[in-house]
Amino acid sequence: MWVATQNGLNSFDQKTGIFKRYLHDPRNIHSISSNNMQLWFGSHLKEDKEGNLWICTDKGLNKLNSDRTIFNHYFHNPSDAFSPSSNIIISLQIDQAGILWAGSWRGKLNKVNLNNKGFGLRQYDPNNINSLSNNQVKSILEDCN
Repeated sequence: MWVATQNGLNSFDQKTGIFKRYLHDPRNIHSISSNNMQLWFGSHLKEDKEGNLWICTDKGLNKLNSDRTIFNHYFHNPSDAFSPSSNIIISLQIDQAGILWAGSWRGKLNKVNLNNKGFGLRQYDPNNINSLSNNQVKSILEDCN
């Protein structure tokens, strides 16, 4: 079981009753990028088909590998159109096709095909009635259709 808090990511072993805490360590590039994962409501943790755990933080999107040893970080880079649109990631969803959708604070809806690299964006366009209605995406859910 995984628990996201304002003071770290925790895994709980139900057999032993012990929590393991994952904290940001500025000396370790493979630690989580931030201890703060309490960013409003929504889904902050998702596991993909490969067993990687994706985590929302206030300092980028993080992926914990399936061995639970290394965090990879995905940060906004203004010169890279395929980076997340913001570093404050507040919601996640992985759909049945393996697409990761990440909502960000004031940064649009990010779309990542987990089989490929790079982020794609969906955003509000006041001139397009079929665009996203607002760039602040706080929660994402895939329906059964």
